[in-house]
This record gives sequence, structure tokens and C-alpha cells, in this order.
Amino acid sequence: MKKVLGIASVLLLGFHLSALGTDITYDNSSGDGLWATPANWLTDILPTAIDKAKITRAGTIATLNSAQTIDKLQVGHLTQTTLNIGSSGNLTVGTIDVGGFTAGQTGNINVNGGTLASGGNFRLGNGAGSVGAMTLTSGTITHTVGALAVGYKGTGTLNISGGILNALGGTGFQLGTIAGSSGTVNITGGSVLAQTIDINMLGDVTTDAQLNLLGGSLEILGASLGALDVGGDDKLHIEGGTFVWAGNRVANLDTLMLSDAFSWDNGQSMLGTYQQSWTNGTSVLYADYNNINSGKTTVWASPVPEPATIGLFSVFGLGLIGIRRLRLF
Repeated sequence: MKKVLGIASVLLLGFHLSALGTDITYDNSSGDGLWATPANWLTDILPTAIDKAKITRAGTIATLNSAQTIDKLQVGHLTQTTLNIGSSGNLTVGTIDVGGFTAGQTGNINVNGGTLASGGNFRLGNGAGSVGAMTLTSGTITHTVGALAVGYKGTGTLNISGGILNALGGTGFQLGTIAGSSGTVNITGGSVLAQTIDINMLGDVTTDAQLNLLGGSLEILGASLGALDVGGDDKLHIEGGTFVWAGNRVANLDTLMLSDAFSWDNGQSMLGTYQQSWTNGTSVLYADYNNINSGKTTVWASPVPEPATIGLFSVFGLGLIGIRRLRLF
């Protein structure tokens, strides 16, 4: 009887450990570089929905061209490791750490045509001294739970040139989360939808955070002043892209201008009429509510108009209110 109970206990323990999942490390032992090859994982078994996949072997590169579901993902080592998600790749995961937890760990995720869906905290540069980078060229990245943090304790960089980023997590899209971190987002194309955006979350002077809208579009879905928070001496910088904010946020933008939360340069051609504008001497930041995007505030930068153009605007009544309220910073 004792022997039977002992065997049963071992089986139950094994079942319990299996239910908790395990850490499975990618080693690319087959040499083909593919996530879906079982031999490329240390146990020769693909990680499952209860497992943590670790791409943490020095210099390894994994390419995902299939549909996979895991519990957690860690990308990063003392030397660089990379996950590429191709056009037929579809990864569903809970928490994601890119760059790891300690100084010197470096990780990269590149999404080019595939999809990446995260249902937990998503951190680029999780540990102090770590580096996490992500590039979205095409495809879709969706984050729904917790924070999408670019620079949590370490250094995070997010470059978007195409595709769609849905940053819908309950605690927001954060750049530079912890004191001493660094977070940079460069948008040159594609579109970003965020429930809220927090640039330099603690307003700490040791934290470096910058969101650069150079092309494409950035939209905040939260319809309140608190949906955009810019701390310290950091900025939301606008050049070629379009910034859209739910509701009438023109007065909120005035408040943010007083705290020097925006910078802008160069810009694009005029998009239409506007209610407010600000100038830095070389270019103008315009804000329109409801005309360009119904029920939303649209913000864009354009070069300072020539005097003759200003006169023409005045004659035809186009943008007269905005011209009268130009502010010099």
C-alpha cells in the first residue's frame, strides 16, 4: 500500500509541475533557425501555452513562421539574441521581457508581416542596464493587459515604420517607467492606437523618454487630459505624422503647452481648418477639433506660412482664428 501511495504521490507531483509549466530554452541545435523545429529547443519539445520560452542563448536568432501560443517570453542575453516574426508568424503570449532582467542583457523582436499578441506586462529593457528593442515593419502588435513599457528599468527602443500597434493595456503605453530608465519610440509610418500614453512616468530627471512622431499616425483613445502625461523635461515631438486624440482636447493641449510637453519641427502640408495653433518660429503646430476627424482632435505640424499666404487665409476666413492665436515659445 505504501509503495502504491508513493507512486501516486510522484505522479501527482509530476502532474502539478507540468500544470505549472516550465522554462524551455531555444538553442537552434538543428541549425535551421526556426521556432517550429522541436530539435531547436533544449528539451526537443516546443514550448506550450503553460511554458516560458527563453531565447537567451548567446547570439541565437529564432524565426517564427507558424502559429504558437506560450505563457511567457524572454528574449535577451549578455550577448544579443533576436526573435523574428515573419509574414506567416502568429505568436500569442502573456508577459514579454525583451532585454532580460540584468545589466548587459540585450534582446530584439522584429515583426515583419506577422502578428504578436500580448496579454500581460510587455517590457523592453526590463532590468537596469539591459537593452530591449522592437521593430514593427508590417503586421500587427496587440497588447491588452498591464503595461507596454519601453524602457522599464533599462533602455528600450521601439521603431515603427509600418503596420499597426494596438497599445490597449489597462496601465498604458509607457516610455521611461522607472527612475534612471530610457525609452524612445520612433514612428515613421504605420499607425499606433493607445488607450493612454505616459512619457517619463515619474517625471524623474534621471529618466530619458522621447516619443517622435515623424510619419504615420498616433491616436490616443482615452478622452481626458490624463490620457496623455508628459513628465520631466521630456517631449512628444511631432514632425511629419498626425496626432489624434479622442474628444475636444484643444484646451488640454493649451495646458500641456504651458508645461512644455510638446516640440515640433518641419511638418507637412496643411490638413484643413483649425481652432488653435502655436509657433516656435520656424514651424507651426495646429489643432483642429471635429472637422478633420469627427469627434476627435487632430494635431499636425507645418512650416510657418509665407506672409502672402497668411493674408490669403485672412481674406477667405480660413484658419483666421488660429492665426490670431499664434503663440511664440
